[in-house]
Amino acid sequence: MEFLIVTGLSGAGKTQAAHFLEDLGYYCVDNMPSALLQPFAEFCIASQGRFTKVALVTDVRAHESFEQLFRALDSLRALDCTFRILFLEAPESTLVRRYKETRRRHPLAEPGKTVQAALREEIALMQPVRDRADYIINTQNLTLAQLHKKLCRLFTETGEAKLPINVVAFGYKYGIPIDADLVLDVRFLPNPYYIEELKEKNLLKESEGAMIVDLDEYDMAPCLVMKKDGSSIYATRDLAAIFYRKKEYNFDKCIYVTGLEQKLHFAQVFKVIELLGYDWYQNLVHVPYGLVSMEGGKLSTRNGNVIYAEQILHEAIEKIHEIINEKNPDLPNKEEVSRQVGIGAILFNDLYNQRIKDVIFNWDKILNFDGETGPYVQYTYARCASVFRKVGAVELPAEIDYSVLTDDVTMNLLKDLTRFPEVIKEAADKYEPFMIARFAVSVAQHFNKFYHDCQINVEEENVKLARLKVVDVTMKVIKSALDLLGIECPEQM
Repeated sequence: MEFLIVTGLSGAGKTQAAHFLEDLGYYCVDNMPSALLQPFAEFCIASQGRFTKVALVTDVRAHESFEQLFRALDSLRALDCTFRILFLEAPESTLVRRYKETRRRHPLAEPGKTVQAALREEIALMQPVRDRADYIINTQNLTLAQLHKKLCRLFTETGEAKLPINVVAFGYKYGIPIDADLVLDVRFLPNPYYIEELKEKNLLKESEGAMIVDLDEYDMAPCLVMKKDGSSIYATRDLAAIFYRKKEYNFDKCIYVTGLEQKLHFAQVFKVIELLGYDWYQNLVHVPYGLVSMEGGKLSTRNGNVIYAEQILHEAIEKIHEIINEKNPDLPNKEEVSRQVGIGAILFNDLYNQRIKDVIFNWDKILNFDGETGPYVQYTYARCASVFRKVGAVELPAEIDYSVLTDDVTMNLLKDLTRFPEVIKEAADKYEPFMIARFAVSVAQHFNKFYHDCQINVEEENVKLARLKVVDVTMKVIKSALDLLGIECPEQM
């Protein structure tokens, strides 16, 4: 754990330094009292790696002895924390000029006291801190860029700040991204990679000035590869992308997951690959999905009716947290369980239906603990775990007398469990995760029937062990099913 104490004279640039340090990955806190330093350090350590570099800005605004600060810093060593002190300063004349320009009040200024007098008092007060500083920077002749460069040299491994570059593809009909620094229109750049091959194999035809691949023979509209103005279109770019991916990754299978409305588009593109003579066209797969709509309206980026996934996930977590507080207020680690169940509920809702079917988003349905939902399946897993907590430490033997399991309820559960390998294979072959989701619900329903009808912790040891084995297998199957769907399984809910 590393602490950097940023201090110095008022007007010397501590605020700007803190901004630059934030850009370098430091968590910055301004004007923290010394008494809070040790509790704050303990909080950072408990964050499990979230806060590894912390910058604390302190100066005469704290109105406390710097001996208190030194004692607080020394206490950090007992927590295996290291610290360094960065002191910023500038000549008195420079600081007075800066105060005149900003018209800000000096922290030590009083009625009748000049800025110059306040600065001299501050310099005397700050001298003990300056004497213990690891780094002293005079900002008199430094521009902001130069200060940034100095901090990079001192507090980064490379000595240089990394320049993040975000490359964003966008459609002009939606408008240019407002935060773009550089906009490039690549629609008119020639791409002979695919055009030349189509020409060589006599697949290109001219149609009203545009170049197409005629697919009438295959009951499809023509595939437009170049508009009459020479620009490319979606199909041309997808063709180029397919060849690039095949060359770069030599894929065994290339799967495109998009909306159902693009079904014809990919059928055309894949057919062109086939006509070019590449036998790996059979390994190109389009997996279409239906649309998700909120009750009361369709989501549309064009109309500005957009709800972001992050927003949905945060809201789901909050709603689950409220439900848990009501149903099980003493549950340990409620925040983590809320995250697991909230995110799981959203994922399960999307994956529960056949992928080509449209989904209507409904909070009451998604977060229901009793319906065919993610929380219901997760709760069933937690119920299995609770059985073993109640029974205590029991080691299930390798040899179990399964002949005692004769009732219909148990048989129905076991029959359902045996379907798991078959369900996985069929879901994979058909690219249909809903099969796994519905299987998980079916298992959960059968288990809950078993849980209510068949007492598990009974006196007959052979019956008890056999039923515990059923619980154990159910737990493993549910966890495996939810793992395949990207959903976590809390032990308690």
